[in-house]
Amino acid sequence: MNINSVNQFRLNQLSFQKKEKNNKQEEKSYLKTRRPIGTKKKIKPLPPKGHLVDDSFSEKIKYVGEDIKYELNSVKNGYNGVAKDHQLGRLNDVGLKLGGLTIAAYLASRTQNPKARLMEYLGFGTFLASMSLYPKLALNAPARAIHGFDFDKEFIDDQGRKKSVFQDSNYIPYDMYTGNKPSEDLSIIGDKLGIPRNIKNRDEVTKEQMRKIATQNNTLWMLTAGFATPVMTALICNRLESPVSSMIEFFRNSNCNSAISSMLKKTANMSLDISSVKNSELSKSVNNFLAKNKGKELSQKDYEELSKLLTENFDSIASDGIRADLKNIVSNGFQINDDIVLKMQENSRKVLNGRNKETLDKYLMPTKDEIIKAFGENYSKGVVTQESVLDFNNTISKIIDAKLSNVSGIPQEFIDLEKTKILKSFQETIESNKSRVITDDAMSKINSLAKILGEFKENALKLDKYKSFKVEYSPETALGNSYGRFEKLLFKNLKISFKDIKMLKNADDNVVRDFLDKKIADLCSNDAKFEKMMRKMAKAVSKVDTRLDGTSAHHSHMLNLVNAIENNYNNTAKRLYKADSTMFANTIDRLVKADASGELAHTVTTKAELIDAMDGVTKNAFENVNWHGISDEEKLKYYKYNADGVGSSKRNTIARIYERNQNVRSIYNRFMQTFDVYKRSINAGDLGTDKKMADEVIALAKETLLKATTTSHIMKMDTVNSPEEYKALMDFAWATEGDGINIKGKVSESTTKALGTRNSLEKGNVLTRFQNYIAKIKTVIANDRTDFTKPHHILNENASNIYKQGETTLTSIYNLVGQSPVEFVRKAAERRYAPTKWLRIMTTILGSVVGVAVLAQFTFKKIRNPQNMQKQVKYVNNK
Repeated sequence: MNINSVNQFRLNQLSFQKKEKNNKQEEKSYLKTRRPIGTKKKIKPLPPKGHLVDDSFSEKIKYVGEDIKYELNSVKNGYNGVAKDHQLGRLNDVGLKLGGLTIAAYLASRTQNPKARLMEYLGFGTFLASMSLYPKLALNAPARAIHGFDFDKEFIDDQGRKKSVFQDSNYIPYDMYTGNKPSEDLSIIGDKLGIPRNIKNRDEVTKEQMRKIATQNNTLWMLTAGFATPVMTALICNRLESPVSSMIEFFRNSNCNSAISSMLKKTANMSLDISSVKNSELSKSVNNFLAKNKGKELSQKDYEELSKLLTENFDSIASDGIRADLKNIVSNGFQINDDIVLKMQENSRKVLNGRNKETLDKYLMPTKDEIIKAFGENYSKGVVTQESVLDFNNTISKIIDAKLSNVSGIPQEFIDLEKTKILKSFQETIESNKSRVITDDAMSKINSLAKILGEFKENALKLDKYKSFKVEYSPETALGNSYGRFEKLLFKNLKISFKDIKMLKNADDNVVRDFLDKKIADLCSNDAKFEKMMRKMAKAVSKVDTRLDGTSAHHSHMLNLVNAIENNYNNTAKRLYKADSTMFANTIDRLVKADASGELAHTVTTKAELIDAMDGVTKNAFENVNWHGISDEEKLKYYKYNADGVGSSKRNTIARIYERNQNVRSIYNRFMQTFDVYKRSINAGDLGTDKKMADEVIALAKETLLKATTTSHIMKMDTVNSPEEYKALMDFAWATEGDGINIKGKVSESTTKALGTRNSLEKGNVLTRFQNYIAKIKTVIANDRTDFTKPHHILNENASNIYKQGETTLTSIYNLVGQSPVEFVRKAAERRYAPTKWLRIMTTILGSVVGVAVLAQFTFKKIRNPQNMQKQVKYVNNK
C-alpha cells in the first residue's frame, strides 16, 4: 500500500467519526421523537413504507376494486404454485363467495317466482354484508366512540397487501400511527382511554391498552358473530322484501304491458288462410305421431295418446269439444273380415219374417261372395270408409233386386220391407265394428286441427301468463301486491298492535266486530285523521287501477288484454269453421259458443265499458224494459243477450278477469263505505223515523257493513218484517249523492273531500267509482227478491224467470259485496301473526347481542395496564 492510499484511508476514517459525532448531537431524545421507540440506543426508526387504510367512502370504493383484483391474482398464483401465505389466506374468501353464489344459483333455479329467485341472491349478498356490517355497527362504532380508535383498522404493507392492524397481537405496526388524523394520533387516543399525560412511556402504555382492547373486541366478535350475522341477514332480507316486491312488480308490469300490446296486434292479424299458419310444437308432435301410424288401426292406448297431445293445456270445456271432433275424424272406417261377413248374414237372418224365413233367405240374402264383391277393393285392406259403406248399401240393394226379378207371388211392399230390414242389419253390424284408422283424409283433418290449435295454445299460454300477473291472487302479482299493501295500510292506520293481532286471529265475529267498531269510531271522531286515512286508501286503490289499466283516459292495458283474448278465440273459431265447419263443429262450439261464420262481437270496446264490467256495475241492456209488455221476439233478443257465449272457454277466461278484479276492488270499496257510514248521521225526522229508530238504523247499518255476508237474509239484517225500518236502513246505508234523500252528508263531506273529485279517470276515478259501487249495491240488496242462479250460464225453458232478476243473482251479490271487514281483518291477523312474531323474536335476539357488545366496551376500558400505571404516576410526581 503506498503513502497516498494510507492518507486517504485516514481522511475517510476521520470524516466518518466526525459525521457520527454530529449525528449523536442532532439525535432527539426519546420523549421528543415523533414515533417513540423503546430502545436503549434511541435510534430513530425509518419512516414506514406502508400506511393505514383511509376510512373515507371514496377510498373504500377504490379498495373494493383492488381487493377483487388481488383475489383474482391470488387464485392465479395459487394455481401456478407461486402464491404466498397471504394470498393463500385470501383464497378462503374467494371460495366462500363462489360457493355461496353457487348455492344461491341452485336455490333460485328451484322456483319460478321472480321475487324468490332474486331474494336467493340478495340473501347471499346480505349475508356477506352482515359479516362486515355487524362488527362495524355493534363493535367498531361503540369502540371508537368510547376508546377513540378502530380495533378493526386495516393497513397496506410495503408489498401492497391489506391486513388488519390488530390481527396478530405479537406484531402490531404502531409505527403507522403517525398522528396525521385524530384517530391515528396516540396522544389523542391515550386521552380517550383515560391514560394520564404525566407518566413515563405514555405512548407505550397507550399501545398496550389498545392491544388489549382490540384482543377483547376480536374475542367478543368471534363469540357473538355466530348469533348476530344470520339474524341480521334475516332481518335485512325481511326489510328488503317490500321494496323488492315493488321493484319487481314495476318492471314486470312494464314488460307485461308491452307484451300485451304486441299480442293484441298479433291476434288481430291472424289470417284465416290455414296455409299461412306456422307449425307449432303441438302440430309437430301430432304430425310425427300421425306419420308413424298412417294407415294403421289405432289401439285404445294410441288413441288416448293422440287425444292427450291435442288437449294438453286446454280447459275441460274446450277439451271435450276437441275429443268429440277427434272421435268423428278417426272413427271414419269399419273393420271388415270373413268373420264380420258371416256375422252380417247371421244377424240379418234373425230379423226376417218367421213364416217366410226360408223363402226370403233363399231369394233375398246375399251370399258371402256377393258381400265381399260389394265391398270391392277396400275389403283387401281390412278397413272400409264411411263413403264405401254407402256404396256397399247401394250395391247390395241392386243384388237383392236382381234376385227378386225372377220371383213372383210375393207382394212388393213386403219384399221392400224385408230388404230394408236386411240392409239395416248389415249397417248395424258394420258400425259395431268401427275402427280408428289413420287414413289420408283423417291425417289432413287432424293436421289442420293441430296447426290451428297449436298457434291458439301458444297465444293462450302467453295471454294467460299476463292475465295471471295482472289479476290473480298469488304473491308477486299486481292484484296480490295491491291486496298486501291495502292490508298493511289498514293495520297501520287503525293502529292494530301485535297484541291485537294475537287476539284477533282466533276471535269470533262478535269480538272482531266490537274491536273494529271501537277502532273505526275513534278514527272517525277526528276529521283530520279520517280524511288522511281515506286519502291513503284512495291512493292505494288508484295505484292498483293505474298499475292494472294504465294512465291514459282512453288507452287501457286491460282492455288490450281482454281484446287480445277475444281475438285469439274468435279468429281460431273462424279458422276452424273455414277449414271444416262440420268436422270441427264441437271444438268451435266449446271455444266460443257463437256463430263463427259471422262476426263475433267483442265483449267490451271502450275503457269505460271495461271499468264498468270490472267493477261489476255494467247495466243490463234490458234494464228498463217492461217484461210483460214486450213481444216474444224482444224476449228472444233478451235471452240471446244473456246467453251469448255461455258455457264457452272464451267466456270463462274473460269472466275470471272481471270477477277477480271485482272481488278485490269490492273489498276496498266496502271498507271505504264502512268508514263513510260511521261518519254519517240521521237528523230528527229524516227518512220518516223517530230518534229511537234512527239510532237503531245507524247501529244496524254499521253492523251490516262490518259483518254482513252475501246472502240476502244477512245483508238485510232481519228487517224484512219491519218495512219502515228496512227502508230507512236501505236509504241510510246505501245512500249516494244522487238519491235525493234527506240524509246529512249522504256520502259524507269528509269522504268526498278525501277521495277528491279531482281524481280523473287516469288516476282511478275513485270517488265516482265508489258512488257507482254503492248505487249498485242498493239496486242488488234493496230488491225484495234474490235469484240464486248465476246469469249467463244455462238457458232453458225457465229462462225468462232466471234472467228477469239477472242483476240480483248470488254471483252479482258476492262480487259486489266482497269479503266483510270482520272476515278480512281476522284472516289478515292470521297471516300477519307468524311473520310479526318472528320479527319481534329476531329483533330481540339481535338487540340483545348488540346490547351486550356495546355494554362490554365499558368493562374493557376499566382494565388497567400491567405496567403498574399508578407507580409510574407517583414516580413522575415525586421527581
